[in-house]
Amino acid sequence: MTDKVRGGFFNLDVDAVRLALLGEPWVSEVTVKRIWPDALRVIVIEQIPVVRWGDSGLLNPAGEYFAPEVQVRFLLSCHCYQAPWTQNIIY
Repeated sequence: MTDKVRGGFFNLDVDAVRLALLGEPWVSEVTVKRIWPDALRVIVIEQIPVVRWGDSGLLNPAGEYFAPEVQVRFLLSCHCYQAPWTQNIIY
């Protein structure tokens, strides 16, 4: 993140900061806004895992797949489902 947060209040690329944060697997949504005169407001909504998907993935409540490098220990007790990787929609 430090390479994205460079510059002052006016020349900071807030879209680049937002996209960098969205690249983190536990992040679901991000809002980045300049607050006059000298602040930056960053709101991060985290992914909420509801089931394990295969050996290393998770699904959020919308059925969207995400795969963090480190999974929380309690997730080991969650239900685990398998499906072909070509299947993108869960009914």
